[in-house]
Amino acid sequence: MFSKASGYAIRATVFLSSLDKPTAYTSPKYIAENLNIPVHYTVKILRRLAAEKIIDSSKGPNGGYRLNKQTLSTPLLKILEVLGDESSLTSCALSLSKCSSQDPCLIHHMILPAREQLQLKFRDVTINDLLSKSQ
Repeated sequence: MFSKASGYAIRATVFLSSLDKPTAYTSPKYIAENLNIPVHYTVKILRRLAAEKIIDSSKGPNGGYRLNKQTLSTPLLKILEVLGDESSLTSCALSLSKCSSQDPCLIHHMILPAREQLQLKFRDVTINDLLSKSQ
């Protein structure tokens, strides 16, 4: 449904949130190993999240990534947006370039209610919501 990068970003953010000391800096290698994600890919994703202030970053031997005041209240849609994946919730299910209510694909009207529900969920559900469901 959405890219691996978005899935990894959500998983990494929830992972950071679930650590015993979520405000301590955690190395990208540790995050990658625990989530079974390639380290270089993890770094790329975490940098994007940090650039948008979803998490904090610090360079140096004791550096890494950690939560900040905004992390837990971040909606999932924001993470999709940061990774350029928000269109996955609105694009045509059959990958047609022209698909709308006025010019629908074969399954447009069938999946429209589910798509609208999914958009609402991704807008309303936060990292904290995911964290509380996983415990």
